[in-house]
Amino acid sequence: MKKKISFILVLLVFIVSLIATIYSIFRFVTYEKTTCTVVDIESYRDGKIVQLQYTVDGNVYERESRYGRGKSIKMGEELSIWYDPDDPYKTVRVRDFAAFYYLLAIMGGGLFLIPSIGLLIKFTNRINNKRENK
Repeated sequence: MKKKISFILVLLVFIVSLIATIYSIFRFVTYEKTTCTVVDIESYRDGKIVQLQYTVDGNVYERESRYGRGKSIKMGEELSIWYDPDDPYKTVRVRDFAAFYYLLAIMGGGLFLIPSIGLLIKFTNRINNKRENK
């Protein structure tokens, strides 16, 4: 009985984490691309804090972004940025990593799901055998 509860808990944790991963991947699909302008640069020991300004539907928005040391960026430079149409304050500078996360989700899900189904079948058969023997 303890093994069954442990299995169910592990499966539940996995399912919740898989749903969270899939949500974090697919939420960027609806983001729209726009151009932002660097309006302020503040240097510090580990890099730069850059103030970006962009316009969505005639409204001007600003956000801060961190750049590590060695990254070249200039005042007035224009960069691509993606924003959430439902909340333009939510932005990402890079959206190219999505394919990598798709691959991880599929591989991780498959690697866990296949043995999980096998264990579920094993436990179900064991329970059915115990019922038949009574």
